[in-house]
Amino acid sequence: MSRVSVGLRLTYVVVVLLLVNVLKSAECSYGDTPCSAYCDNGDPVEFCQGQNEKFQCCGPCTEPTCAVREPKQNCQKACVSGCFCENGYIRNAHGVCVKMSEC
Repeated sequence: MSRVSVGLRLTYVVVVLLLVNVLKSAECSYGDTPCSAYCDNGDPVEFCQGQNEKFQCCGPCTEPTCAVREPKQNCQKACVSGCFCENGYIRNAHGVCVKMSEC
């Protein structure tokens, strides 16, 4: 095998490994919702259906609501995956993310 052939194969392997690494770390999105299949912790990624919601792989275990603005974070997990209200929004009694001024 010639040096050129070995060099090309090595270059090919490096390119493939770099591409795999880029694809694993890339975040694509559908709106504000990521479309990778799984979070780093293995939880499946969901597409958020509600307005003013976005998916987070590591969100708070207890989300603020209109009734409880600063819930205590008494959780066994440091974070949970799921759909959470976007910044500036909070869940109302019907589970809808509304502006804080609309509570």
